[in-house]
Amino acid sequence: MRIHPLSRRATDRDSGRPYIEARIEFFDAFGHTCKGVGQIRIDLLAIGPAKGLLQRITTYVKDFSDLSVNRDHYDDVTRTYRFHLKLDREALPERLELRACFLSANGQRLEATYCL
Repeated sequence: MRIHPLSRRATDRDSGRPYIEARIEFFDAFGHTCKGVGQIRIDLLAIGPAKGLLQRITTYVKDFSDLSVNRDHYDDVTRTYRFHLKLDREALPERLELRACFLSANGQRLEATYCL
């Protein structure tokens, strides 16, 4: 699993509020992209001025065992799962980190991080 480089900062056209578009990509044992079944948690963290200082901005949890939820987030073109992390803030800190943790249906735990 990785947080795909297509993940980005974005702005809602209607409200003007910022959000994060996070894209998660899964790989099978052969390194080919695939779908995932299990539960995913994505944390958006602000990176502070001091090294290692992180502040959680929001957390997003989805259960991909529910096939309709799985299908709703999957993008066939990029073969990634897409998430819009809506925020209560007017502005985002300059440095952000996405952390994803996936617990598969068979109990395997996968983790990934990505700086925005």
